[in-house]
Amino acid sequence: MNVILLLILLFLSSCNQQGDSGSSDFGCGVISIGKAFENKSNVGLSEYASAIDYIPLETTPGCMLEGADNLLIRSFEDRIYLYSSKSALQMTKTLPLYFKSNGDFVSSIGSFGNSNNEFTNIQTIMIDQSVSQLIVVDYNRFVYYTLDGDFIRFAEVKSNSLTFNGYCSGDNNCIYLRNPSLLDESQGADLLVKVDSMGRAMVRRSLTRILLDQPGTPMGTIKVTKGASLFSSSGNLYLYMRNDSLYRVSPLDLSLDAEFFLDFGKYATNQRVGATLWSRDNLLFITEEFVALTALFTYGSFPDIDRRYTRSNFIYDRKNGTTKALKYNDTYGFAGFTNDLDGGMPFYPTYMNDGKMYRLVDAVDFIEFAQMGNSARMKEVASKLTDDSNPVLVVVTLK
Repeated sequence: MNVILLLILLFLSSCNQQGDSGSSDFGCGVISIGKAFENKSNVGLSEYASAIDYIPLETTPGCMLEGADNLLIRSFEDRIYLYSSKSALQMTKTLPLYFKSNGDFVSSIGSFGNSNNEFTNIQTIMIDQSVSQLIVVDYNRFVYYTLDGDFIRFAEVKSNSLTFNGYCSGDNNCIYLRNPSLLDESQGADLLVKVDSMGRAMVRRSLTRILLDQPGTPMGTIKVTKGASLFSSSGNLYLYMRNDSLYRVSPLDLSLDAEFFLDFGKYATNQRVGATLWSRDNLLFITEEFVALTALFTYGSFPDIDRRYTRSNFIYDRKNGTTKALKYNDTYGFAGFTNDLDGGMPFYPTYMNDGKMYRLVDAVDFIEFAQMGNSARMKEVASKLTDDSNPVLVVVTLK
């Protein structure tokens, strides 16, 4: 415990030094997760956003979507791309679908198969804004398309991972995080890799994993390794390490600059797994005004907490340095910003890009939510939906 406290103090000291020297654009902030978790709050959406809208997605046989919670969003200019985050586990695979920002369906992207212009499973989709290309990440390869879905080429990329976190870094290059495998030359370490447009490794950085006790498993307490997670937000890359530290990644040489320290308080990792940043689906949103993140409080480690908060959303206000845990809304059944813009449903993003935040809501839920709230726009949209309609895209414009 003394060693861990010493490491924390050294990290905070380095944050202060980097902030004073100006080596980090934002300076290092302390996000007080543990303290905020004890006193959950209502936070108005109007503190950070100026507008909210609800976009019904076109519902025709060629573009049917199922399960808003299983869908991921990508946006660029006036384009919206939707794809399944669990396609590899589904009996029926769904191609990525391309919509205009007004909800009109345009086309599907690519096809499933083993040819050079096809993919077998979708791990993620990346948009390379530097060259206006769409990249479908298959296992161990990238398949490149135009923004309209025309095939360009493919590149073999050694990822060795069933889960993939990767993002375009500009200049037609990509950065991704490799998990360790039995054949991995990193010998049990995570490997941060920068590749060029042909999939060739340009820079590698090895990241040591930590060994922890994991309680609450069917086998009791077992030893597990915890590694890094890679995130993208506002055009920057962030690496989460040691269950408490967020670093900004330099796209040039993969060097790391301390950005935020996550103080989990009594929920912190010591010798066993504690609360941690939710690493799936890139649920980290960093702007000049705030940081929005989701933390996981595993039931095995914390059996006494309210199960509604095993996944909790937090807002760190960068202007005043305060952290708030968003209060669960029993009426709507989830935690989010209180919608004081139009009196509609609460909101919490699942994707953010270019000054806008997004969330998909299934039509059946949207119709119910519209009846609960006072949003005239929600009621207008809901009046034209049926239970079989495609999900509604909720779009929030940041200040």
